[in-house]
Amino acid sequence: MKTKIVTFFISILIPVSAFGQVEFDDFIKDIGEEFRVNRPGAQITTVRAVDVEGNPYNEEGWMTASLLTGNQRTKPLTLRFNLADDNIQVRRGDNITIIYPFMIDAIEVTVPEKKTFKNGYLTFKEKNVNDETLFRVIHEGKVTILEKETVKLMKDVSSYGTATRQDFYNRSKRYYASKENSFKKIKLRKKDILRLYPDNSKEIDRYVKQNKLKYDNEQNLIRILRYADSLNTQ
Repeated sequence: MKTKIVTFFISILIPVSAFGQVEFDDFIKDIGEEFRVNRPGAQITTVRAVDVEGNPYNEEGWMTASLLTGNQRTKPLTLRFNLADDNIQVRRGDNITIIYPFMIDAIEVTVPEKKTFKNGYLTFKEKNVNDETLFRVIHEGKVTILEKETVKLMKDVSSYGTATRQDFYNRSKRYYASKENSFKKIKLRKKDILRLYPDNSKEIDRYVKQNKLKYDNEQNLIRILRYADSLNTQ
């Protein structure tokens, strides 16, 4: 049976309890008016690309996750994050409900692995992002490290060494550091990370060398950042 796309307008539900788990239908019960007010003339549409290499989603398959907004958290849902169209698709049976990042505060994923996407960061006019951008949180602490993956559909691109032309999804990742009153793009490398901790850069680098860690390895980086947070950094 083909998947049916359900399209509608959505607004934010008023919180009723501190992080109370709610059914998805209750989560979006009051949909309609706020979306029309905040996005006049906006339409929710779905375009499916055919004969395209790759996919536009953050995962190959569907995730198990909860949506958070205000003090509400949905019960676990089956969903996926379309990075090309910048929307979240919630699957229930044969139906897909489409919502947008500005309508929620976070996505907490449990399957296939634990991860969190959040928005609401003060980006201070940093290019290509804003307070509605959903970032994947790598580390939250004295310095918060965020990842933004983007996917763009590249049309009619010639293949190297052949006359064949094909559409494909091009993926890229950017990293950002949020600290006090700053928000800036960084690379996961020694120079950029140590600059975030000017008062303890020598201690951090010594810790990295002693433990043979790498700044561009995410699990190593989390370990480095946790150590940095344990120091008396500014």
